[in-house]
Amino acid sequence: MDFDCWTGILVEGKPYTIVEKIRYKEKGSDDRWTEYGLVAEGEASRMWLTVEGDNLACTLSRTAHRSTAPQGYALRDKGEQVVTGVWGDTDASVGDTASYRQYRHVDGKRFFFIESWKGGTQDAAEGHSVKPGDIRLDPEVSETRVGAMKWSARKKRFMNGLSQSVTVLGVGLFFFFMIDEMPDIGTWHDLRRLAGMPYAMEERVEDAPYESKEHSADGAKVYDVDTDAGTAALDLIEGIDGRIMEGHTELSLPAHPFVLRTVQEEARITAASAGTARIACAPRGADDTPAQEKLKRDYTLARYAEVVRTGDVRGRSVVVRP
Repeated sequence: MDFDCWTGILVEGKPYTIVEKIRYKEKGSDDRWTEYGLVAEGEASRMWLTVEGDNLACTLSRTAHRSTAPQGYALRDKGEQVVTGVWGDTDASVGDTASYRQYRHVDGKRFFFIESWKGGTQDAAEGHSVKPGDIRLDPEVSETRVGAMKWSARKKRFMNGLSQSVTVLGVGLFFFFMIDEMPDIGTWHDLRRLAGMPYAMEERVEDAPYESKEHSADGAKVYDVDTDAGTAALDLIEGIDGRIMEGHTELSLPAHPFVLRTVQEEARITAASAGTARIACAPRGADDTPAQEKLKRDYTLARYAEVVRTGDVRGRSVVVRP
């Protein structure tokens, strides 16, 4: 079970839209879990869907305004979590850490969580267990609903980015924001592009939730990553908001590498052993491949980049079979 941001899902029959997605890893072990921030239409508060491991346990919770567990709850688990991946409208960042405590009610179905983040912030939530079978995609998701939520998130991220970048962009950007003809700026990545510092594929590999080991080869930075080549290619496209100039599979080569090219970079992703991959990032070079050979390429990745750029709510379902 893995969902993308801005996807409509049903949890116990109620429709929600995923507005943020955070992946965690237990510090000192291989335990991993994913937390989805959900918003129901017409509701301002978020719910939190937590999926542990291979769908072994799922809980649905909401923010609780208390600092201790209620009566009837006993400590079930504790540890330290590390954020390994973030997507959507979230304040979390890769590398954030927090100590946590999980309490379970005597009925075995209700839970209470306390997270103490490095820096002093403490969050609490209370919820209940959910059967994995009661979580599924919403076949009747409203594109208008999803679009409105994405626009709201874009405005929020823009204002956050604006406050961080005023020394770079100056008063001029604020002026554009105040007029109707402002440029399409909605994310921190957009702001970086406007400032001439676009988010790079190389940075995405280093920020991504999968583990990576860096080394150099023939003038390129090479990363051995703990995910399969197809997933890595899609993640890179998503990580740079689909802004690639070319994306294809080089079927004429034995390894069938995935190739992504931006204005400045080129990434080649090849499969390795046991579900791992190798990503080589280098400055973009000239493509001298004969036109006849280019016709043999598979351009599925380029089509997916268009899906990401346009905010198509179908997401990966366009290129990944269920």
